[in-house]
Amino acid sequence: MARITAVVLGAACFSFTVSMGLAASPDSQWPQFRGPSGNGVAAQPHPSQWNANKNRAWSADIAGGGWSSPVAAGDRVFVTTAVSQEFSPKGFGEGVSSMRSFFNSKPPKEPISFEVHCLSLSDGKLLWKKEVASGKPAHKIHPSNSYATESPATDGKHIYAYFAAVGVVVCLDLDGELVWTRDLGAYRSKFKTKKDEWIEVHLPVEEFAATWFGRVIPNQALDPTEVTGLGILLGDKKAGPFKLEIDWIKAFRPSE
Repeated sequence: MARITAVVLGAACFSFTVSMGLAASPDSQWPQFRGPSGNGVAAQPHPSQWNANKNRAWSADIAGGGWSSPVAAGDRVFVTTAVSQEFSPKGFGEGVSSMRSFFNSKPPKEPISFEVHCLSLSDGKLLWKKEVASGKPAHKIHPSNSYATESPATDGKHIYAYFAAVGVVVCLDLDGELVWTRDLGAYRSKFKTKKDEWIEVHLPVEEFAATWFGRVIPNQALDPTEVTGLGILLGDKKAGPFKLEIDWIKAFRPSE
């Protein structure tokens, strides 16, 4: 087991922000994952029990697969999906039993369509759908997972969706028109660990390498002055399970 006492990220100018909730307009009933306050609690009364035949207003079939949560604004519901002929998420039990096939699997061979769908809140009718990206992710996923896991968010006027598998974030208006899109890609940094020893790791932000679909992009240095948030994914280069302990993580300016 590897142990890291600290992961320290330094930059010439860096601000670290954590957003606990998206400010929503009065027309947004469910603007983000787990609702307005991020706690899964709805202010409006709702049935205490429901199933396929009880207290269900409607259902709708969505092409592809996605573990993202729907969000609602006004009379519209928004969902994201990754449409592929190769992949369809399995149930939890079946996914766990398919782990051997997961370790032997490979990333997609054909491009995946990353889409946002808008449905009518009153009857589930499809109002519009928008392909916001198409590409082949460089990594495989758990059999029970999907390539559309990140939940969208809305401020009641726009819908924001992020597809980490291809590093694309988009903003659409409520009619599905593209407002803006950003190809974020991803940035990675390598470090070594020592078995059963605590070490301190320093990762200068300006030394992170830009990647896209698993490939390093040359001449795309990360500008620390443009960093406003940070998410960290730690992984092992070798296949199979590994265990890593982290004591704390800090982001700081060199002057601190």
